[in-house]
Amino acid sequence: MKGDERKKFDAGTACNGAELDDALLDAMAKEYEEGTWSGHEGEVHAGRPRFGVERLVPVTFKIAPSTLATIDQLAADSDETRSEAMRQVIDRGLRVPA
Repeated sequence: MKGDERKKFDAGTACNGAELDDALLDAMAKEYEEGTWSGHEGEVHAGRPRFGVERLVPVTFKIAPSTLATIDQLAADSDETRSEAMRQVIDRGLRVPA
């Protein structure tokens, strides 16, 4: 595909509110290639940012579907991911005196 024959690309909205589309990305690429780009390059990190000093490790365990549904509802109500909600539930449980 050439020129206008290309499929339109919509990457959404940048953090500064600019609509990201083919035209903007092509213009930015041209500036970068010509050495006139005013942006900055940063270090690329794979995955999500850390939550603190400690590295997180994956844990797998089985729970009842009804418990998972409750956690999913808690996550939805708090606008969080399932993982974030599960971490909070576990953290709260560890703070409860035995």
